[in-house]
Amino acid sequence: MYYPMRAVRTKRYKLIHNLNYKMPFPIDQDFYISPSFQDLLNRTQAKEPLNWYKTLEQYYYRDEWELFDLKKDADELHNLVTVQSYQVSSNQIS
Repeated sequence: MYYPMRAVRTKRYKLIHNLNYKMPFPIDQDFYISPSFQDLLNRTQAKEPLNWYKTLEQYYYRDEWELFDLKKDADELHNLVTVQSYQVSSNQIS
């Protein structure tokens, strides 16, 4: 499995660069056949609520740049890379 990415982290921020972001994120064969992933896949196809933080689409296809404020968003749910007030933070850690 190959998915090139680089990350820089401080105590407060995490900046991720997904180098080949147009490529789907790979799934390990063992994980793909697991009951938990199959449940996720079936719920996605049935348009049912998921117990994951991300949708299957968000898991497979990631933004080129991801910036998370770990103090305010420990689960990394909100990508702040395009939020103007976080531009300085992004530039400081990259």
